[in-house]
Order: sequence, then structure tokens, then C-alpha cells
Amino acid sequence: MQEQHYSIVFRPSESVIAEIRDMKRQLAETGNYGSRNAEAHITVLEFFARENQIAIVERYMQDFASSVCNLIYRFDRYGSFPEKYTKENGVFYVAPTNESALLLDRLSAKFHEHFPLKGKVRAIPSGKPHMTIGRRLQQQRVDKAYEIFSAQTVEMECVCTLALRVKRINFPEQFKVMTEFEFTGEGEDFSGNRYSSIAG
Repeated sequence: MQEQHYSIVFRPSESVIAEIRDMKRQLAETGNYGSRNAEAHITVLEFFARENQIAIVERYMQDFASSVCNLIYRFDRYGSFPEKYTKENGVFYVAPTNESALLLDRLSAKFHEHFPLKGKVRAIPSGKPHMTIGRRLQQQRVDKAYEIFSAQTVEMECVCTLALRVKRINFPEQFKVMTEFEFTGEGEDFSGNRYSSIAG
């Protein structure tokens, strides 16, 4: 059975997804770019797995989401950074407030701790939670993005779900949401020890 490429993300509310979609449309008026058609999200991790391994991942996600409370996350500025190993290496994004960034980092770290398929993990974000508008941008296009959005103040806030996505075979830039879980707990306590012994 062939492995597929999956990602687990914090998926924002539909209103924020729509706002980011419109920003992507505005940037696309200057030409096409990476992640043009990707839905807004905050990446938790990416991994490869066979279909028969997904049930344990979904069970872990459900347990995690039912143990952690739902919070409001705020995004208040634009940002950019270079993406390694590409000639067109700019990423332009919407960034959370410092407080929300700390909350998202802490939540991601808790999720990573007992993830049942650790040996299959392909990528974990580098501690800068964000929602990408465009990636694989040459520097002049990053500069152009700042120019386009300089008059648009970022004032977004949302709750998020925990979503599992699979990469669409014929659309290499896009993932399709398979399932998602609302955060329904009362704090940040999550004991995932029973998952730690599962081989990745």
C-alpha cells in the first residue's frame, strides 16, 4: 500500500479563510506563485503514511482536541522570510500577535510530543506560526506584496479546528481536508502517553 502525503493544521474560521483567499487573489494580479490556491491554515506537521495508519492519527487528534480548550487567536501584521533550497525563496504571510504566537507554539509542541507516527514526520514548522499568502517568491515580489498590502491593516481573530488534510494527487500545491475536530476541553492538559509506544 503506497504512502500518501498528509498534513495536520490549525484551520481558522471560514471568515478568515475568505480574507486570506482574497489576499491571495490580490497578490496573483502580479503573477502566479506558490500556494496560490492553498486554503489558509497554520501548519502543525506534515507526514507520510499508508491509509491503514490513519485511524490511529485521527484517534490521537480527537483525544487531543477534546482535552484542550478552544481559544481565540489574533493576527495583526504581515511578515516574510526566506525559504531554504529554492531559487525563488520568499514567503509572505500574515503573522499572529506575540501572545497568540506563544499559544500556537505551545499547542503545537504538546501535539508533537506524543504523535503516534513520529517516524513518518516529514516536516515540523520552525517556531514561527503564520498563515501564508504566497511562497516561492523572488525578492522583488515580496517587496511588491508589502506595497500592495501596506494600506490594508491586519485585524483578524478566529478560533481554529484541528484538521487532517491529504495532498491532492493532481494538484501538488493543494491539500484536501479529510476530517477536523473542534477543541472542546477545559484547559491545556493532555496526556498522550498511551500513544508513545506505537511505532511510527
